[in-house]
Amino acid sequence: MDDAHEYRRICSAEFLPLVPAIDVLSAKYLAFALQETQLIHGLRARVAAATKSRERLKPGVVLNADIPLPPLSEQKRIAGILKEQMSSAECLRRTLAEQLNAISKLPAALLRRAFSGEL
Repeated sequence: MDDAHEYRRICSAEFLPLVPAIDVLSAKYLAFALQETQLIHGLRARVAAATKSRERLKPGVVLNADIPLPPLSEQKRIAGILKEQMSSAECLRRTLAEQLNAISKLPAALLRRAFSGEL
């Protein structure tokens, strides 16, 4: 390999690399599009396998998946909005997790106060 990575990179030949043509498809838009529930269900319905551990999708099924393709500028705008919304959602998730953690500690704290005569 003649690249700048110092570690060897290994990948299964079963992975399908998706490399969008940058003048037609935004990689960020594609990443969001591939997370769309209906697309995922449609792809899962087309899985072929002899056993559960051998489930595979044929590359053509993925490459021919129905993904809406607005103009590149619109793809970038959509991806930007989705990234912003996902960032906000993650911030809210962390805040809620912290609040739930604090709430879960409340009964023990109240019991300690009650046993010490503070309540």
